Amino acid sequence: MIFLGDFVIFEFSPFALCKPFLLPFYFLIQLELIKYKKASK
Repeated sequence: MIFLGDFVIFEFSPFALCKPFLLPFYFLIQLELIKYKKASK
C-alpha cells in the first residue's frame, strides 16, 4: 500500500504539482497504515 501511494503521488503529474499540498495528508495516511499493520499482526 505504501509503495502504491508513492507511485500514485510521484508518477502522475497533476498529483506531482499538488504534492506540496498533499504531503500533510499523505503522511497522516501513512501513519494510519502503519498503525493498522501493527494492529493486524
